[in-house]
Amino acid sequence: MWKSIIMLSFCCILLVACQTTNDEPERSANNGDELEHQENTDNSASNEREEDDTLQQLSVEWINDQAYFAVEDLLEIVEGDYEFDEIHRTVNIEINNDYYYLIDGVPVLERNGQYVATDDIHVRIVEDEDEYNIYLPIALLKKD
Repeated sequence: MWKSIIMLSFCCILLVACQTTNDEPERSANNGDELEHQENTDNSASNEREEDDTLQQLSVEWINDQAYFAVEDLLEIVEGDYEFDEIHRTVNIEINNDYYYLIDGVPVLERNGQYVATDDIHVRIVEDEDEYNIYLPIALLKKD
């Protein structure tokens, strides 16, 4: 008997609580169209800012009819780091705690110690006097 009274009391309290939360949106809707218009304008402006903050442009260069991007440009955007070994012509890249290892002229990608089977991803190293420019294909950025 007491269990049923307690359950009935709990259900009544729950109904009253739900009724109170449902009244709040109706009150804000009755305040007028001006407030709603202002909120929509504020929301759309903040959404545009969020989109602008997340999208970045990465310049692409064409080498042998394939699109490549400079490693330094990518790492500037994502705040990563890389090391280039001039003797072995290898590149170690760190992006968001992921580690990539590539060898110039070899279509092999090592990610976090595991080899990724692909023919599309290989590093290109272009020498300009005493400087090396390292490029990766845009296939590396595509999500499968």
